Amino acid sequence: MVPGNVDVLRKMVTHKRYTDPDYMMKVETELYGGEVAFKKEMLKNHTMAMKAGDKRGYLYQLLAGLGWTSYLWLPRIKIPTLVLMGKQDPVVPPVNGKILASRLPNATLELVDCGHMFVLTQAEAIADRVELFTHEKALAET
Repeated sequence: MVPGNVDVLRKMVTHKRYTDPDYMMKVETELYGGEVAFKKEMLKNHTMAMKAGDKRGYLYQLLAGLGWTSYLWLPRIKIPTLVLMGKQDPVVPPVNGKILASRLPNATLELVDCGHMFVLTQAEAIADRVELFTHEKALAET
C-alpha cells in the first residue's frame, strides 16, 4: 500500500477521534477529504454515532495495515471485482486502487469524485453503482 498523507495518518494513529467528538469534528474534514467538508450535519451525525472500540483491537488494525499484504495472492481471485476509490482520499490514495485493480484479473476500477467517506457521502449513488455492476456481471455470465 502506498501510504496516505503523513499528517492525516498521524492523527489516525490515536484513538482520540473515537472518544472525543469535538476532536473528531475538528479533524474529520482533513482526515477524510472530499465533500465531507460541505456536509456538516451528516458529519455531526456520523461523529455522534461512532463508538469507541477496544484499544487493543484498534492497535491490531493499525499493525495489520503496516505488516500485511495480499499483493502476491490477488491474481488468484478470478471473480469480477469492482474497485472504488475516492479521488481525494488522504487516507488511502487512489494509486492503491490502481495497484489493486492491476493485480485482479477481472477488476473494474472507478474513481469517485470524493474522499475516503464516499460510501457515506454518496451512499445512494454508490449503492446504485454496485448494484449495476452486479447485474452487468450476472447478465454476462448467462
